[in-house]
Amino acid sequence: MSVYGKLSRYPLYINRYVRIVKYWYKIIDSNNIIANKLYSILLDDMTRGKGNWPSSVKQLLCNAGYTHVWNNPRCINLKHFPVAYKNAIIIDFKNRSSWLLSLSTSTVLCTYRLFKNDFNFPTYLDCVPRKIRVAFTKLRLSSHQLRVETGRYASNRTPYNELICNSIDLEDEYYFLLICNM
Repeated sequence: MSVYGKLSRYPLYINRYVRIVKYWYKIIDSNNIIANKLYSILLDDMTRGKGNWPSSVKQLLCNAGYTHVWNNPRCINLKHFPVAYKNAIIIDFKNRSSWLLSLSTSTVLCTYRLFKNDFNFPTYLDCVPRKIRVAFTKLRLSSHQLRVETGRYASNRTPYNELICNSIDLEDEYYFLLICNM
């Protein structure tokens, strides 16, 4: 999640959901007799409570606030709807669900969430030399070799409060940058 936020990128499932909805629309707008018959059978199964592909499409549309599109698919403009649908999923990802929630609940991204709470591309990434940019990004994303990270994933895991430097203080990013004289 931190990489998504750092680079202002979105997960692949967003494009997949858009393609699913576009394919659904293509099927219901089709003149193919076989496709129409199969789709109507799937809808009948769905009304009987069976989970299937159309029920998943309905759920995708309803979760994004487009229940009216499921109920009346002919009301949409196929040129504009996929963009609107994708924007709705992106807004949901950035604000309400995955991104902010995972940042706030992550035990690893404590330093990252101190500096990053929006989903915009940071301008400093284009301004600083590559070597400094990589070092700074590793530090912010907790992708470094400080004990706070190496102790967390070692085969003999060390509790967080025991990850200390020189038996003095917890070796985290704050300590490394501002306190440690090594």
